[in-house]
Amino acid sequence: MKQSYKVMSDLLLSGIVCAMLLGILAGTALLPRLGEQMKMEKENYSQYQDMAQTKVICDRKPPELVRKGADVWKPGEAVVINQVFEAVDEEGNHLEIQVLDIQDAFGNSRMEWYDKTGDQAVFLSRGTYTLRLRAVDGQQKPTVRKFMLLIDHRQGGI
Repeated sequence: MKQSYKVMSDLLLSGIVCAMLLGILAGTALLPRLGEQMKMEKENYSQYQDMAQTKVICDRKPPELVRKGADVWKPGEAVVINQVFEAVDEEGNHLEIQVLDIQDAFGNSRMEWYDKTGDQAVFLSRGTYTLRLRAVDGQQKPTVRKFMLLIDHRQGGI
């Protein structure tokens, strides 16, 4: 019985080694051929109409958000956002301006001084305030900028 196990294990081991060698030889010859048959022609998507439109939208410049003047306001005076700031898209169309935040010199939010319906802010005390504004064009390209406003009761500012 021991001898039959020994003969069987030698045959099994020889068979496994032979199968591995045949597998390696067949694999090296067969796999490159399969790969050649699988190669497909590349599609040129840049000629598609939607690709051209996507490229135009992606290459579009974000809107410009600028301050019109360098005025100094008195405490309690209404500052109308659309009269002080201007947002223009690439075609020259005027855009709506959103006020994201108003902060005083200490970093405290003063959004309670902003009236969204009237699009104006009334600053109750003098100081320097930072406004964070946002404008979005028709293609959803945003621009976010920070501006400083000076509120002072003295004529000519600080």
